[in-house]
Amino acid sequence: MELYESEEQQVEALKKWWQENGRGIIFGLILGLGGVGGWGLWQDRIDTRAEAASIRYEQLLQAMERKDATAVNEHGTALLADYSDTGYVSLTRLLLAKNDYQEGRYEAAASHLQWVADNAPGSGLQKTARLRLARLKFDRGEAAAAQKLLEPPEDGAFLVAFEELRGDILLAQKDAMGARGAYTRALAHVAASGAARQRLEMKLDELGPAPAAHL
Repeated sequence: MELYESEEQQVEALKKWWQENGRGIIFGLILGLGGVGGWGLWQDRIDTRAEAASIRYEQLLQAMERKDATAVNEHGTALLADYSDTGYVSLTRLLLAKNDYQEGRYEAAASHLQWVADNAPGSGLQKTARLRLARLKFDRGEAAAAQKLLEPPEDGAFLVAFEELRGDILLAQKDAMGARGAYTRALAHVAASGAARQRLEMKLDELGPAPAAHL
């Protein structure tokens, strides 16, 4: 199973998230740490650190785009060590998790994802980490642990991905009826055309016709 479907999509999604949320995170740090008397000093410090962290994070993204695993680990580890008080931590851990997974360091990848699931400053990042951690555990043969991470059922933007993975797990556990229900719920929330619909329809077709209802 592929933990990440498209590297370019993942990098672009992280960039977009930071563009939309980064300023607010930095401003919140200024408000929380600056106080009245030290406002100017704290603002200068935060601005300087934010700029330095931004440069390091851009280097991390570039390393990801080059698929340079060594550089990814170097920039990501440095960013976590030196800028743990910035809004880049969760984003960095998601990228390090991907890098670790691709390099076969599954425990390290799981650790990063668990941290984001527990500590990220937004529910979207937390759910992204939970979904990826569930995929990782399922991929490693830990179906029960993966299934637990998908509870409670999701709605909104994450419903399709959560239900499709739930279906895959149930099918692996020989629960064809449960898998059919999960795939059907996912299918009801995808576009009328596209890769997701085709994939879900194929999975349902492979299950065969639904059993007839008994009166």
